[in-house]
Amino acid sequence: MHSAPDARVALEFVLDRGTDVDLVLTDIVMPGLTGIEMVEILEQSRPDLKFLFMSGYASRELGRELSSPPEPFLPKPFSLDQLSEAVEDALMGDPRD
Repeated sequence: MHSAPDARVALEFVLDRGTDVDLVLTDIVMPGLTGIEMVEILEQSRPDLKFLFMSGYASRELGRELSSPPEPFLPKPFSLDQLSEAVEDALMGDPRD
């Protein structure tokens, strides 16, 4: 497991590591790029990569209502068990379902 302080660092890491990365867990709201924007960039070079979005206040920060958040989505706050289940579900499913 690796962490990054912002989307640009995460992008560099994932693109440098290639297929060593199976899943990106990203908050929707981050400094610089949003998690949604980062995923759109990564999907261009890694269509097989799995993603899991999380947020506790995305609609307020993005200045719009998230009536249907990106999927798969894990609302904050969450427990370790909920995170574990969401990661397992994200790894087992298709990222565009």
